[in-house]
Amino acid sequence: MSREDHSKVGGSPQSKADSSNELQTQIHYRLIEKLTESEQRYRHLIETLREIVFECDASGKFTLLNRAWTVTLGYPIQRSLGATPEEFLVSEDMAIWHQAMETSTDVKGLHSELRFLHQDGKIVWLELSLTCKLHYGKKIFSGSLIDITDRKKAASDLQSINTALESRVQQRTQALTQSNERLQTALDELKETQDQLVQAEKMSSLGKLVGGLAHEINNPTHFIHGNMIHLERYCRDILKVISLYQEHYPQPPLEIEDAIEETELDFLREDLPGIVQSVQKGANHISRIILSLQQFSKASTINLYPIDINNELENALSIVNNRFDCDIGLAPYKVKVVRNYGKVPNIQGNAHYLSEALINILSNAIESFENPTVENSIIQDSAPEDFHARKIVIETKSADSQWIEVVISDNGSGIPKKFQSRVFDPFFTTKPVGQGIGMGMAISYQIVTEHHQGQLTCQSEEGKGTKFIICLPASDVQ
Repeated sequence: MSREDHSKVGGSPQSKADSSNELQTQIHYRLIEKLTESEQRYRHLIETLREIVFECDASGKFTLLNRAWTVTLGYPIQRSLGATPEEFLVSEDMAIWHQAMETSTDVKGLHSELRFLHQDGKIVWLELSLTCKLHYGKKIFSGSLIDITDRKKAASDLQSINTALESRVQQRTQALTQSNERLQTALDELKETQDQLVQAEKMSSLGKLVGGLAHEINNPTHFIHGNMIHLERYCRDILKVISLYQEHYPQPPLEIEDAIEETELDFLREDLPGIVQSVQKGANHISRIILSLQQFSKASTINLYPIDINNELENALSIVNNRFDCDIGLAPYKVKVVRNYGKVPNIQGNAHYLSEALINILSNAIESFENPTVENSIIQDSAPEDFHARKIVIETKSADSQWIEVVISDNGSGIPKKFQSRVFDPFFTTKPVGQGIGMGMAISYQIVTEHHQGQLTCQSEEGKGTKFIICLPASDVQ
């Protein structure tokens, strides 16, 4: 086959190479066009994003920024490329960026919150999302920055609102607590006033009853008491005559001897004076009871004048002074009196009546040592020679210029809880029969509350002692 024929059949090798090169060139250009078109779409997509998209080289300099950088922070992109984020960060957040730049390529999607400075100087909060990858052996950082300023401001505002609400709730709670405390105080004062009114009404009613009763008992008692003098003399005279008869007629008739034996004359002569004496003692006791009843039933209108309560306490102590040396069985002891007198104004009172009330209260304190009712009392546990174990403390003080307070406390056996509400009730007593009629504290209560417009309260704990608190108006209070 000739050369010409051969070219017609398959073409020359040169022509084939040229055709192949042309095809490759066309394919290359077509790929470039496709890549360019894809890059343009990619750049258009990035440019339309609201969040900032960036890339940084290994040194941390920006190599890519989208249009959101300028929209968010105001800086031109061309002037920002080649700069580092530190140039736009708040100084306090640079350490966070440096730490992010040390991220290894194994970590993807690192998140942090950073504060950037806007071109006009205001602070913009951006949320950083960062990824590190290797490109030809070098680190390349890419990521996004989302504007969270509004969210941070809303969180800050919410925190401020919560703080303000918590403060208001706390203030309101405190105000309600104070209001509740004031209401509770007012309720306690009202209850105390009601108790005092009930007690005063009870005392007033009892006063009228006691006054009439004392008057009715007083007449026959005077009759008995007055005739006992004659009865005692008559009995003495009769016994004297009988003794003379027996002396001069030692051998009486048989009928008289039988009568003497039947009536047990010798026993009658010994027992009759004792009977008369017992009746006389009983009549005297009835007289004392009547005197207490009459005093209790007296009208509450008495003359009041300025007096020094400290002096009145000393006067009362001098009257009961002999009772401070007491005996319990065979063990003598002494009651120690502690005076804590304060500088208090004069009170508006009546010395005679107040002295009686103070004596009654002091006597009650002394009797708490004489008649202990609690087996485990600290008084019984202490040594008899320890004078300081048995103690009465008297304190005077003035909380303001209108009232003074007298506190008389002891460390005696105390009052059992079941009896504490009845301390000031007339005729109530825990003493054995014949040792008291239960009028002392009732009269003291009447003197303080009705005669002096004051207050008398009792606080006691069984086994530890009792405290009486007297509140009286100062002399300049009408």
